[in-house]
Amino acid sequence: MSPVVLLSEQIVRECGEGLAVPLRGIHDGPIRLTLDITRIVPHENLDVIIFGSSDGLNWQKIASFPHKSYCGTYAMQLDPVEHRGVKYLKACWSVDRWHAGGSQPIFSFSIHAENVTSRAASMN
Repeated sequence: MSPVVLLSEQIVRECGEGLAVPLRGIHDGPIRLTLDITRIVPHENLDVIIFGSSDGLNWQKIASFPHKSYCGTYAMQLDPVEHRGVKYLKACWSVDRWHAGGSQPIFSFSIHAENVTSRAASMN
């Protein structure tokens, strides 16, 4: 099964959140969340939190990526037992500069989710 895109690659300069994305066919086992940062400027921070919902209306924090300040691909795994009933995911992010002055932060990144077993099968 192909990954579910929580946030297609885009350039962001301020805090925000993505749309609610249904987990069609990937919620039956462990889920791998992948954050791919393709652009970041020195002295900037990106924080990404993943929220889950059973109905698309009521949200709870279910995961967060550790604070990021460099380009790269970062992955984490969700344990489905801890998040039963989650049918939708949504990504929220905050951006910050930790150097006084300068311009507004700028990042380019994307986020997707997939079954851990689907990824392993595609690598064989």
